[in-house]
Amino acid sequence: MNLSSIVNAFCGVGIPIVFPVHLITEKYLKQYGLWGKLCKKVKIISPVGYLEMLKLMAHAKKILTDLGGVQKEA
Repeated sequence: MNLSSIVNAFCGVGIPIVFPVHLITEKYLKQYGLWGKLCKKVKIISPVGYLEMLKLMAHAKKILTDLGGVQKEA
């Protein structure tokens, strides 16, 4: 799955999305013209620490991740 597919998938779901974006991801989203394609239901936030991530996860209906640590916590 590539970044374009992820952006399209985000905009295709029926629930709001919180997307903690690292600088390198932001760079590629902008470089490939995808930053402006993120729909309004995608709330972009800066990367968060462990405790803040736990709070976000506790209130999430679904979690999508590529990080092993988040998978274990979820």
